[in-house]
Amino acid sequence: PGLLYKVQLAALTNPENFKKKRVKSLGSVEEIELNDGLTRFMVGNFKTLKEATALLDRAKSKGLSDAFIIVFVDGKRTYLEELVKKDAFE
Repeated sequence: PGLLYKVQLAALTNPENFKKKRVKSLGSVEEIELNDGLTRFMVGNFKTLKEATALLDRAKSKGLSDAFIIVFVDGKRTYLEELVKKDAFE
């Protein structure tokens, strides 16, 4: 509970360079700008890693080789690798 998986497609300093049309079939694109000046482009709101992985595979098949899964724990953005390091998964 409290976990939400998304697929980050890109992180850009110039968000106008991101072509949303290219990823339209993946779902609604969410933009988040963090304090580092990068705008992140994400899709999906999944409760399971399996669903997020399926979308990640689709994103990569569209040439988005840098795409990866990002996790929100109780609304806080974190990396999947950090959860694995903390033994959050059984």
